[in-house]
Amino acid sequence: MLRKVALVTGAASGTGAATARALATDGYSVAILDRDEAGAQTVAQEIASQSSSTTVAITTDVSDPASVQASVNAAIKQFGRIDALVNNAGYGIAKGLEDTTDAEWDALMATNVKGAFLCARATVPHLRASEGTIVNIGSVAGQVGLRNRVAYCASKAAIHGLTKALAVDLAEDNIRVNAVAPGTVMGPYYDNLRDDGESTEVFHQRLAARQLMGRCGTPEEIAAAVAFLVGPTSSFATGTILVVDGGLSAQ
Repeated sequence: MLRKVALVTGAASGTGAATARALATDGYSVAILDRDEAGAQTVAQEIASQSSSTTVAITTDVSDPASVQASVNAAIKQFGRIDALVNNAGYGIAKGLEDTTDAEWDALMATNVKGAFLCARATVPHLRASEGTIVNIGSVAGQVGLRNRVAYCASKAAIHGLTKALAVDLAEDNIRVNAVAPGTVMGPYYDNLRDDGESTEVFHQRLAARQLMGRCGTPEEIAAAVAFLVGPTSSFATGTILVVDGGLSAQ
């Protein structure tokens, strides 16, 4: 019996890497897509050494249509099918309206929004054949405003809209499309978002305090939500934005 195959973007670290591990544990073969070639290879090797899953690392720039299509082609050549796409690649910048440059806005949107669009477009022919699923990584920032996150908030609101639009468009193909909206999850880029003069300790305490639970989430907690939406126990869910935010948006 052929294993199901998942593509996870931005999987060289953080939530993407945790998601790749979770899906491998669930029995998927996993293609790890990331611009960080060395990081993607490391995650692939770790998964291969700890499970029976077949993994492949594919260097990918999700903002580049040619790179995305070449990566999907490479995954098909390796595995012969695609059953799940997890659009995780993305980042944030700590700037407000007047501080965000045109170049910064365009680069963030190209990765966070265009990247998800391009990956979905390239994989849909294969997902149609497998009656597969797409899970996008949105954010609580797509539902509430956060200070000095103007581009990031806009990009994640767009991801939530894209999720619902694709769910409508692809329902007749039996392709489910959902999103996970995390709260504050400490990742490799977070320390770049500190305010000027703010210590790392104070910054982490401030982020933790935003959640009702008084702590930040872990990549593994978000990966578990993604695995649920990818898997068969969520078979009646499409167009869903699953918020996993420690109570941040309940306030």
